[in-house]
Amino acid sequence: MSTKTATTPIKETFDSALESARDVMDGIIDQVGHAVDEARPVVEDATGKARDHARTFATEKAAPAVATGAALAAQRAQQMEKKAHALEAAAGTVAAAPKRKRRRKKLMLLALAAVVGGVAAYVVRQQKSERDNWRSAMPEPVPADKAVSDRLAEPTADPADPATPTNSTGPAEPRGPQL
Repeated sequence: MSTKTATTPIKETFDSALESARDVMDGIIDQVGHAVDEARPVVEDATGKARDHARTFATEKAAPAVATGAALAAQRAQQMEKKAHALEAAAGTVAAAPKRKRRRKKLMLLALAAVVGGVAAYVVRQQKSERDNWRSAMPEPVPADKAVSDRLAEPTADPADPATPTNSTGPAEPRGPQL
């Protein structure tokens, strides 16, 4: 029973703390609501002023500057075109259209050569792979020392078998390269 009496004051304390926290939160929510209501007209007014200022700047300052730049660029392009025609006439060159035709012909010829080269490379690789099918991917190992391969080729004498020949001539001779 002592646990029941101990939990009751804790529960009452918790409930009162919860109620006071709710009251504080309600007060904060009301304050934030009032601040938003007061700030809304100020923000709307500032947004309208900024929009009007941007429109004024774009129409009064930016548009004339862009138009002036475009006019200068067009004038400079006309001057460069006149200079190009004058230089062309002075050099006695032909019009640019035949150069384009020659350039197209060269590009077409180059593209055709690339295609033919690609087909030829493909055919050569196919023929090479058909001829080389009998080879393995790994080369066969080569013995590093001839003496080692000679020792492997000699029959070994079995001391238990009397029929195998033994080397009774004396001590074994050193094999391999001698210095």
